[in-house]
Amino acid sequence: MERMAGEGYRSLADQLRAWSDQQLSRLLLARPDLATPAPQDSGQLASRSATRASLTRALDQLSRVELCVLDALVVAGQTTPSELLSLVHASRSSVEQALDRLLETALVWESTGGLRALTGVAELLVGGPTAGPSGLKPRSTEPLTAEQVRARLAEISAEARVLLEHVLAHGGEATTDSSRHTVLPDDARTPAEELLSRRLLVPRGGGTVVLPGEVGLVLRGGHTTLEPVDVLPEVPASAREQSLVDKVAAGAAFEIVRRVELLLDHWGTQPPTVLRSGGLAVRDLKAAEALLQVDERTTALVVEVAHAAGLLAIGTGPDGDPAWLPTDELDRWVTRDAAERWQVLARAWLDSPRLPALVGQKDPAGKTWNALVPELTRSRPACSPWASSARCPPARCWPPAPGSRAWSRGSPGCARAAPAPAPTRCCGPSRRPPCWASPGSAGSPPSPGRCSRARTRRRCSPRSCPHPSTTSWCRQT
Repeated sequence: MERMAGEGYRSLADQLRAWSDQQLSRLLLARPDLATPAPQDSGQLASRSATRASLTRALDQLSRVELCVLDALVVAGQTTPSELLSLVHASRSSVEQALDRLLETALVWESTGGLRALTGVAELLVGGPTAGPSGLKPRSTEPLTAEQVRARLAEISAEARVLLEHVLAHGGEATTDSSRHTVLPDDARTPAEELLSRRLLVPRGGGTVVLPGEVGLVLRGGHTTLEPVDVLPEVPASAREQSLVDKVAAGAAFEIVRRVELLLDHWGTQPPTVLRSGGLAVRDLKAAEALLQVDERTTALVVEVAHAAGLLAIGTGPDGDPAWLPTDELDRWVTRDAAERWQVLARAWLDSPRLPALVGQKDPAGKTWNALVPELTRSRPACSPWASSARCPPARCWPPAPGSRAWSRGSPGCARAAPAPAPTRCCGPSRRPPCWASPGSAGSPPSPGRCSRARTRRRCSPRSCPHPSTTSWCRQT
């Protein structure tokens, strides 16, 4: 894995300039946004690859292991491949494959000082150990060695050690009140001063202190995470009779059709106003929640799916102000039978890049996400637990088998709303499909849902589709 035999490159533009046509082709295939419009030279291509929008799209397509390798490079600042192997809690082959992909997509480049993450990556790696990034701060400019950190940890009191562990578990940043930031170890009177005097916590101004990355690495045994990041979790599953699953799923499908029709019929006479941000007000979502007699998450999903299906759009309300109104498509939709109406909703949900599971949660600025706001759109559609999988989930068994690609992805862009309870969550706010779209409340994918797992869509004739009475289309490999 020693790929730093040369002197490296002064910049990413220099590295791209030295790449072969095959390497550039793979980069543009992996990040197609870099090719539109066509870059004039390597410098423009390197600059475009470091923009926030492009980095967000690229990070959305990384697996958990790839995110953790990238996070380790952010913590290290710049490092060699051999040191990177020791930082990431994963097997050698997993780290090598992840690093190859990061280099191929220009998220990591080979500088004269070692491997480095692309500028702008650090601020986009948010979440926590279960979402990919470790939560560790970058190492100091002149970091302490691991032996020095261990020696200083042995000198502090039990109270100071508990405080240090607490700061590490909560993002590696804290505030101090009356503690002195410049103090000798012998003069320290509080646990915070013990840590500050030994550089186990470093002041950053404004009363804020951070835990340096080299200290966090020692506390976590030399790795950026406590648990291996390439080990697939054991997913509990229970057997269900397929006939029972199909009946429950049919009932759930009927319920979502009824709720969409009920909500849009009500909004046709009393349309909610459109916020300046383009979303739906919290009070209007609460009113819809009371009307449908479901929770906030399910209500947000109903609203978002109706909008994605083209049944809801911005129009002019009775008072002349912008409002959320049913579209003309609703008149055609209600004339179809229940199976065809469910098909429209399920297809809209499956193809939608929206993240309705985030509605009601806080954004990075601390503001609540509203339904229908444009910012809840990801750069790529989210994937259902088996749409990105090489194999269908086991019959009468839900969640899907741990060996599927679905369980290895860890980017926030994979979030998918799901009103029905499920035994586990694997990434983002949720990765489970709603019960009406595929799995029923019995916790297993119904027969029509198993027919709709893959990426290439085709129309099904009554002879070719195994479930013509439930849906007139399927997705097959």
